Amino acid sequence: MASDGGADRRLTTRRAAHYSGLANLAVNPDFRRRGVGRRLLGLLRNQAIVWATVRESNLGAQLFLRAMGFKARHVIRDHYDEIDESGYRFCYRQSPLNLGRIQS
Repeated sequence: MASDGGADRRLTTRRAAHYSGLANLAVNPDFRRRGVGRRLLGLLRNQAIVWATVRESNLGAQLFLRAMGFKARHVIRDHYDEIDESGYRFCYRQSPLNLGRIQS
């Protein structure tokens, strides 16, 4: 597991040979809409596949991932036990010619 963070941001990933799982991406509300999230995702630009799971109620995160080129692939029913909420599994796949599309 890798992590990059500070007072204004946090990125936690789980990496394997050909993909990364985005475990946590958080930006302090005072720093949102300034490109911080985009720069954090840029740390994953060399990964061919990146997975992320987002709460059903987190529309902001869903829209952000879609804007970054992620596609919703699956609904995971009751994924978050503590609040009885489903999650959406998003995937970003880079073509070999397009590595680096997520700009830092």
